[in-house]
Amino acid sequence: MTVFLSPSFQYNTLPSRTIRQSYLPGKFSIPSPNLIKGTDHIEFGKEANPTYQRILGRYSQGNPGPLVFVISGLHGNERAGFHAFDQLIKKLEASHVKFKGEIVGLSGNLAALNAKTDKPMRFLDVDMNRVFKPELIAKAEKMKASGKTHLLRKEEIEMLDLLETIHSMQQSHRQKWPESQTFVLDLHSTSASGAPLMLPFKSMLHKWLPATSITDKHDLDPHPKMNRGYLNDYLNLALPNCQAAVFEGGGHDGENTAKNMEAALWVLLAKSKSISALNLPTFALVNALKEQLKGRPKEVKVIDHIAINYPRGYKSIRKFESNLEKVKPNELIAMDGFREIRIPDIAGKDLYALMPNLQDKHNIKAGDDVVFLAESTGEKFGEQDLVADLAEPALLPDYAPAVRNLKAGKLQDTLKA
Repeated sequence: MTVFLSPSFQYNTLPSRTIRQSYLPGKFSIPSPNLIKGTDHIEFGKEANPTYQRILGRYSQGNPGPLVFVISGLHGNERAGFHAFDQLIKKLEASHVKFKGEIVGLSGNLAALNAKTDKPMRFLDVDMNRVFKPELIAKAEKMKASGKTHLLRKEEIEMLDLLETIHSMQQSHRQKWPESQTFVLDLHSTSASGAPLMLPFKSMLHKWLPATSITDKHDLDPHPKMNRGYLNDYLNLALPNCQAAVFEGGGHDGENTAKNMEAALWVLLAKSKSISALNLPTFALVNALKEQLKGRPKEVKVIDHIAINYPRGYKSIRKFESNLEKVKPNELIAMDGFREIRIPDIAGKDLYALMPNLQDKHNIKAGDDVVFLAESTGEKFGEQDLVADLAEPALLPDYAPAVRNLKAGKLQDTLKA
């Protein structure tokens, strides 16, 4: 078994008082950061702030199987994924469950994550999840090869290093197991609170993971181009035998966000056959995620979006309580300088405001989205979805028959017992 972990992170991504050490054969992990005297955390932005590394950790028992990448912090202010991955690895180690393949945790935008600023930065020069375009990648590689890396934007430098890490690790994995699949779950959170969302892009992961699935016309195109700059667009089309998706676990500060991310990772491991089944505690974690989805659309299709022109004058007017919320035609939702931003009146469309922009002022830039406008495809999550997976062996341990026969109303009490 090979295990390597960076220092543990609490949900707010600050080191806990007890830092867990981990080992490689004959080696210690990174020394734990010093805590500020008399506190349980390190102040954000100070010199003692923990330094994130590209490879957060990796776990394998040497058995053939899929390669699973977990990416956290592609946006520097979205850090719940670090805690989710740390909790997952701890539980894998403690359970001694047979594990097939390998799972690897990666940091995304190290420049933003490690910036010595007073507030968490979403990015420094440009949104990192918009730079994964073939022409930008080729240009950045050419500049790096000619010794002009200093002329690249910080996120372009991060892009090259992240892609190099993913490509090399996948190549090494497939040399051992040529037929193995690669899965990528890119963990994000939204500035508005709410239940999980996911962007499957060209993958089929929306059929596995419990979340409202987001699609647009690009995802339905049988001959798509990698022109949106999203990491997962690139990985799905550029990596062999790869399925990559974004999982939005909830709000940046949501109490369930990291737990939702961890639950999604457990489902991915079970469905990809990395593990044979979930145990009762992890099954309960998945079920708690599903409870949050009741009444939400199973799938929404993006039909339009509205961009910010004047970030200094941008102000949200509507008090959004969720990352997916019904809106009315002509409703005023924000001011962009002197421009009123209203919901358009689109005949025959029952519109949702998807991922409204409630970012902190310093993280709002020109061109950012005010909101995506989406319509539901019709079906919603209900009680039947809470128990649907109870019939799936991949998600059930040996005592499943007893649980499967329960009515939905008694399920939560049994899982908590």
